[in-house]
Amino acid sequence: ETLIEAELFGYEKGAFTGAVKSREGLLQKLSGGGVLFLDEVTETPPLIQAKLLRLLESGEYRPVGSDKIRKVDLSIVAATNRKDPFNYEGFRNDVLYRLSETVIELPPLREILESQDRSVSIYDHLIQSTASDMGKNIDSTEKQAFLSWVSEWSKSVARELSRKWNGYQWPGNIRECRNTLRHVIMNYRDIETGKIPDQLLEIPDPPIPQELEPLLEIPSDSGPVNLKKRLEGIER
Repeated sequence: ETLIEAELFGYEKGAFTGAVKSREGLLQKLSGGGVLFLDEVTETPPLIQAKLLRLLESGEYRPVGSDKIRKVDLSIVAATNRKDPFNYEGFRNDVLYRLSETVIELPPLREILESQDRSVSIYDHLIQSTASDMGKNIDSTEKQAFLSWVSEWSKSVARELSRKWNGYQWPGNIRECRNTLRHVIMNYRDIETGKIPDQLLEIPDPPIPQELEPLLEIPSDSGPVNLKKRLEGIER
């Protein structure tokens, strides 16, 4: 609770043990047209809810350990995975009413994937965007080769996953899906048939471009190649 309060609202020197100097919070840093995103807002502690109420009502807040009121000009976007947050006793309705000026309800991933054509497009997009995130720490030449390789098999793999993962409920929603697809990419050449997400489903084996062989550090005639260790090393 104290950490959240300090990060959001900032603090003055000596406000608590370890506060050896004053520090601006996220609110002050984003003031002047910025956007503050509060994920899982319904899980915030009661003290933070009270301070959020004042912020939403007047645009004012007070840093931890300070007696000075500050004003900010920013937009606040909040998200929750609770189906009916207004009936959740752990969060104040008066805060929710002020946050609900514009409400966007997003369906769970399992409903979006009910159409097979749509599920293929979504899996294809997520495979490529996840690969792009994984390639951030690879140098430009190797990264381009890696992403080109992924794009060559992404669509066909997406079709295969759409068939074999049809009906899976994805209780962890988009985060679970992205993490599972990340595991697919890291283990693409030695995937075993099994129940997702514990084991990945068997999918076609794509050709490895010649320019990727130095990245994989395994000769092309050595049999199945496992990308996992190489990618983990790159990320470290």
